[in-house]
Amino acid sequence: IEQRAISRADLLIYASHWAASSAINNFAASPEKVAVLSFGANFPVVLPRDEVLNHRRGPQCRLLFVGVEWVRKGGVIAFDTLVKLRELGIDAHLTICGCTPPADLTHEKLTVFPFLDKNDAAQLDQLVRLYQEADFFLLPSRAECAGVVFCEASSFGVPSFTTDTGGIADYVE
Repeated sequence: IEQRAISRADLLIYASHWAASSAINNFAASPEKVAVLSFGANFPVVLPRDEVLNHRRGPQCRLLFVGVEWVRKGGVIAFDTLVKLRELGIDAHLTICGCTPPADLTHEKLTVFPFLDKNDAAQLDQLVRLYQEADFFLLPSRAECAGVVFCEASSFGVPSFTTDTGGIADYVE
């Protein structure tokens, strides 16, 4: 079905160079009809630029992980990062939003929000606070076509730590 759609299309728009290359290399899409348009933040809240850039961070290293698929998003690596930072004497805290780690991965400096719905005002406010309070966005994905969540972190001025896999490089430069 995908091959037929690609063959019949006049223009193919992909969210990352990785995905566009896949269309060309795996489905023989004509490079002339392939374009890449990166996504922006899928967030109804836009903070003023000065507020984002002038936000003062505290002494604690607050890490934020937002992802639905624990394994594919590298959840264990994020958890291990928290543990290692604590071992090094860094006052680190990890907040996970969107999924629940395995029951055996617990830590006093770990907070979990299994799911926050952006369509619910109170839950959206909570998610905004998580981004506003974060020092770093940590999502060591093992596979990723495109990374809208990195756009969201950037919209709050939060630098991302991730892996160079799939289409992430189009979202984290």
